[in-house]
Amino acid sequence: MYAVFVIYGSLVPLDFHGRPLGSAWAAFLNAGQVCTAGTRLIVERSLHDAFVAALVERARGLVVGPAIDPATEMGPLVSAQQLATVERYVAMG
Repeated sequence: MYAVFVIYGSLVPLDFHGRPLGSAWAAFLNAGQVCTAGTRLIVERSLHDAFVAALVERARGLVVGPAIDPATEMGPLVSAQQLATVERYVAMG
């Protein structure tokens, strides 16, 4: 099962109104370990480069750390099996 998000021009003025942040939240909530994680984005070609740049900036800014730290935005993976799954996807590019 995949959660697909579609981003197109009539919804996305130049400032994106938080959509890159919302897309990051959808992908990274619970470290992406939920069945509704936003694993697929379909972005209008004319918006692609700017949208991806904004999404990457937000992803790079995520605070990763222990789940009990209030500053943490993304906590640990749930198991070694989940880590292996994530590493496999990273290796795929």
